[in-house]
Amino acid sequence: MAKKKYAREGRYFAFHEEILSSNAYRDLDCVSRCLLVEFVRVCFPLERNGRLSISTANAAARLNIHRDTAAKAFYQLTEHGFIILRKGEFWQQRQARKWALTILPEGKRREPADDWKQWKLGSPVFEIPTRKKTVRQDATDESNVG
Repeated sequence: MAKKKYAREGRYFAFHEEILSSNAYRDLDCVSRCLLVEFVRVCFPLERNGRLSISTANAAARLNIHRDTAAKAFYQLTEHGFIILRKGEFWQQRQARKWALTILPEGKRREPADDWKQWKLGSPVFEIPTRKKTVRQDATDESNVG
């Protein structure tokens, strides 16, 4: 009997069993797993890897979640080594951060970095840099009182 073929529109992408059965992937929450799929969707053609731009607002809209939940998913994917920050945001020009997927080749590399393999519970692979808030001294500060 002939094998039935299905006609589907659009691209096809696969996840390797090695990734899906890894401790790093298994530790991700469902939102982070969904965001990883969205990253893979926007990564094609592969030359885009390293310049992937998904903002927290865009991720929230794509996944139908709150922006804070989307932000947590970015942190989790980064800590588990699935994505890495390549360029910070430039909010004055409405440019989101630029990311790279470590499960796919980047630039001229033929093999992916696979940084997720380094993940261990309680030991993040990467961390997203946070802004340092400056403390403003008011006129009521003790050092300013005469």
